[in-house]
Amino acid sequence: MNPASAAVAAIYFRMQENLSDILEACAPEQRAAVRAQFVLARQNYNACLNQAFHANDPALDALVQQADAAAVAIENIGNQLGNYTKVIQTLTTAVSVGSKIAAKIIV
Repeated sequence: MNPASAAVAAIYFRMQENLSDILEACAPEQRAAVRAQFVLARQNYNACLNQAFHANDPALDALVQQADAAAVAIENIGNQLGNYTKVIQTLTTAVSVGSKIAAKIIV
């Protein structure tokens, strides 16, 4: 798996690993937003799976670094579960970076 696809996969799998804890910590009316971000992360993962990216794209390299940081933030999201705003912001940021990577697929 190339670094861009691996970064998007890390976001998706970290979200998947923490999804039940995140949903449990959210109020019922907040869960739809969390699920929507999870669906988008899964779509990004599926879009990037086994796809090609330009090897020497500095913008893509920067996005991969951002995605790696976002995956770490999701991994550590347990520290934020009492603050829904921070949780949804962390997830939204991660999904946004994943979407930007997916947009760089060579077609």
